[in-house]
Amino acid sequence: MEKNEIIEQQRQRVEEMFDVCWLNEENAAFSPTKGGFVSMKTEQAEYASVRFYRAFPFSHPREYISVRSGDGSESKELGMIKSLCELSEQTQALIERQLELRYFMPVITRISELRLCLLDGGDGSRRVPVYGGAGRKRHRSAERDASDRERHQRQPF
Repeated sequence: MEKNEIIEQQRQRVEEMFDVCWLNEENAAFSPTKGGFVSMKTEQAEYASVRFYRAFPFSHPREYISVRSGDGSESKELGMIKSLCELSEQTQALIERQLELRYFMPVITRISELRLCLLDGGDGSRRVPVYGGAGRKRHRSAERDASDRERHQRQPF
């Protein structure tokens, strides 16, 4: 095999790796399985079980949904759904249920107080009681860096 042929084959492989297959009602059919998962049928293949993953940004939870087969390192992306709005209501509900099971993304509707824990050996974290769709929960965030603690420490008189 000549050098140019090898380069051309490699170029084609790279293009295939980065080519996005956009899935929609015309080229993919999703249906529930008895085990509570989702199967997918395309013109090329049938998949007994597929999984759905949100692509970034998470601020658009109904857009750019990755459809994959397999688990872990064996996972292979089969295609992307640009927007759930492009699918039937039944398919939207089916996929949204799978995404709800995968991601815990509560919406915070109210913050009742904010505490910065620095005194008496506090770790510099911020503790915030919040309210949302999951009820009252306590959120804790760590300090950003050591300078946070130094900036907020009490100064002796």
